[in-house]
Amino acid sequence: MAAHCHQRLELRGWTEDPEAARRTSVDLARQALRVDPDDPNVLALVAFTLGYFGEDIDVAIGLIDHCLTLNPSFAAGWHWSGVLRIFAGQPGLAIQHLETSLRLNPRDRPAPYVNSIGEAHFFSRRFDEAAAHLLESLERAWSSVWWTPVQGCP
Repeated sequence: MAAHCHQRLELRGWTEDPEAARRTSVDLARQALRVDPDDPNVLALVAFTLGYFGEDIDVAIGLIDHCLTLNPSFAAGWHWSGVLRIFAGQPGLAIQHLETSLRLNPRDRPAPYVNSIGEAHFFSRRFDEAAAHLLESLERAWSSVWWTPVQGCP
């Protein structure tokens, strides 16, 4: 979670030294992986952190795939897998994984989840579907708890 918090500091522009936040995030992610390489939550957050910062995307996808092998019902893992597939240029697979996440946890539809589906449709050149999801994500953003700080993380 510490790695994810540093990633969020960089993402939101809340650090005076983005490169230091990146290094700290990646170092903490690798440390977490050494401590517990078979915890699905650790694997998901490490995979996303490494993928977000442009580390080896194949390694990140391998980690998220291992996560989902360990816990195929882990909705958040499917979400992070979908995001990583967007990063990897696999928008069709991203949509499948993101929809699996929502199917496993249908009540959890914060704006970023819907936004990710819109992005994947955009990169699949399905612009009408992309627009619908992106507009829905904007509507949800105003009331979404997701946009407030996550417990333990800015």
